[in-house]
Amino acid sequence: MSTKRWVTFGRTESGDDLVPIIWDERPPHHVVEDAYRELYPQEYRYVGHVNWTAAEAEEGVILHD
Repeated sequence: MSTKRWVTFGRTESGDDLVPIIWDERPPHHVVEDAYRELYPQEYRYVGHVNWTAAEAEEGVILHD
């Protein structure tokens, strides 16, 4: 049985990776904006936005070396 989730991810204008956020269901645009605004207040203050996208993903296990 697979469990689908939504993941938002992206980059700042300077090319830094955004923290990926995992959601139980597809998040509304304003909810994602609010979450990233809280995580990246300076980016929103000086640039006005971050570049993010949302994608559906299956739950999995990530192994680290």
